Amino acid sequence: MKNFICALIVALGLFLSNVFAESKKGYDVLFLAKYCDRYLQAPRLPAVSTLLRSAGDPIPCIQKAANRGGLTDIQFNLRDATCWRNKVCPPGTPSLTDWNDIKKLATEVNNKVAVKYPGIQVWISPYLEHDFKDANIIQKACSVSLAACPTCRCVNEPFSGTQNAGFLLELHNTKVEADFVSGDGASMFDGDNLASDGNKFQHRDAGKFITFGWWNALNLRCQGEKNFVPIQKRTTKPTEDHFRQAHKILVTTEDPIPAAPTICKSVRQLQGKEIYKPNAEKYCNGAPNENDVRGDKPLLIIKNKGSRMPIYNSKGKEVGCFKYYGTFENNLHRWYVGNCSGEKPFELYKELGNEWGFAHEGKGKCILFNSLRRQGVYR
Repeated sequence: MKNFICALIVALGLFLSNVFAESKKGYDVLFLAKYCDRYLQAPRLPAVSTLLRSAGDPIPCIQKAANRGGLTDIQFNLRDATCWRNKVCPPGTPSLTDWNDIKKLATEVNNKVAVKYPGIQVWISPYLEHDFKDANIIQKACSVSLAACPTCRCVNEPFSGTQNAGFLLELHNTKVEADFVSGDGASMFDGDNLASDGNKFQHRDAGKFITFGWWNALNLRCQGEKNFVPIQKRTTKPTEDHFRQAHKILVTTEDPIPAAPTICKSVRQLQGKEIYKPNAEKYCNGAPNENDVRGDKPLLIIKNKGSRMPIYNSKGKEVGCFKYYGTFENNLHRWYVGNCSGEKPFELYKELGNEWGFAHEGKGKCILFNSLRRQGVYR
């Protein structure tokens, strides 16, 4: 009988993979309980994914979001498998195969969300980034979860674990495609989100059913952070501008390239290994350089040296500047907005009146760049 039930669940999972036709967008707010108000103030997206237990209880915030309307899909990661892989689980953390614990969490999701909001599809991922090679474990975890939450649907979310468990698949990176995709571990701000760059891939559309936007601050961390910081000691949080930048990237392709200002006699794209990063590495959570003004602001890495590059919008107004900082690998050079005019990406976008800006190298030569989306070499 147990084998029959597992087979039925697997068949249902495979059937569902052919049902959906439209990819949705959402925020992967794993540590939502730490920044509920900021999420509720953000531009709305129809989907959301969060993590139970590890950083507080996100369900009250999810209920607030559901009560105001607009949500169509909610995903709950029941257990954090990453803490086991990284050997940082708090003392007393239940085993990942403690089925009573899985049942307890799934029952809570059922009673507090699935039953209360029948018009919203609730997804359960038993494990956030598991390493189980045995598909039977995932099938058992989904069986226990769906028995406790009958209207929920199950998602398989591996790290190095099996991808073939018979359920919709979620993968994490900015270079992958799957049923569900999140950058989790690789910021969406460092991914390929351009339609006009000559390849067919866009991270913003990489999820067949749902693409979740993720950046480091959603896990209370920073891009430049090198050492693991326990959750209880993390102090950084996502900003309003982060959410606005993510929303703009997820819901729209880039703005059309406008006509160049008259000061630009010639305009070039980034070449070779040149890079534009809308969000330069930022340091936080006690790092010695966490007050570096360059962090989380635009960065150009190009072949030319200099001192200052004005930034113009298409109407010829100077709205900001890059300041030369120093050398980089491959005989390239770094230029930062953070230690020049100081705008964050979304602030610069608003000043430009368009996603595209023109950095004036001198003598009428300009570099075209997109204020919100990475260009050049992608991570």
